[in-house]
Amino acid sequence: MITVSKTANKTDELKENAKEVFEDAKEVAKKTVEIAGEKAADLKEEAKEVFQDVKKETKELVKEAKEVAKKTAEIASEKAADLKEEAKEVFENVSEKAGEFAEEAGEKLSDIADDAGEEFKEASGKAKNFFQRLFGK
Repeated sequence: MITVSKTANKTDELKENAKEVFEDAKEVAKKTVEIAGEKAADLKEEAKEVFQDVKKETKELVKEAKEVAKKTAEIASEKAADLKEEAKEVFENVSEKAGEFAEEAGEKLSDIADDAGEEFKEASGKAKNFFQRLFGK
């Protein structure tokens, strides 16, 4: 019976050791869960900070993009004004040249008309003389 008693004692000892190991494992698991929770909270905070940094940088980039767009619009407006001024000058030059051309053409047509009038008078006079001589008057 001594062996049964020894076996029972060993079983009780093993049970007690198993309880202790289980309690230790339970404690380790509890601490692991706590540490994991702390790490998760730290990561959450870091993620919030990163998000805030990204949000801030995005706002700055949007602000810079707006400034660049504004400057580009100003430059485009200036260029358009310059082109408008150049076009106005070209139009004025063309108008002036067209006016000069029209004036010259008018003068030449007037000269041609005067010459034609004189030629007509001369031809009329000759024709009159011719018919007078022809018909005797």
